[in-house]
Amino acid sequence: MLHLPHHETSFEFHPPRNNFDIPVVHSIRELYKSMYQTGNKLTKRDKLGLHKNIEHETSLVLTYILRASFESRQKKLETLETSRVSVEVLKQLVRAEYELKIIDEKNYIKTQDKLQTISKEINGWIKYLKTQNPA
Repeated sequence: MLHLPHHETSFEFHPPRNNFDIPVVHSIRELYKSMYQTGNKLTKRDKLGLHKNIEHETSLVLTYILRASFESRQKKLETLETSRVSVEVLKQLVRAEYELKIIDEKNYIKTQDKLQTISKEINGWIKYLKTQNPA
């Protein structure tokens, strides 16, 4: 709520809900920021190798989710299925980073937790769409 201090009257300001308010968009953006910060701590070889692929795949997931938010129901399901696969690819790439000792265990667990959350959010969206429009 926004209060105007120089007036006796106040009003509530609620920004309009839009496609960028979707919780999974926030989760992916947070993951990307975390990935970016992790990249700043890596050697040039690791940053430009495996980690670059992880950052790219993360940006693809964000792209798919934003695209899905604008699409018709049927296309939305297809795009969400694609994003679900990309999240699974990310899980495997992050695991490889950990196994290669590029990232430490704490970072690995934190990132996998974020990926699990994103996966649940996408799966929940898919389930909701399927109950609204059974095939």
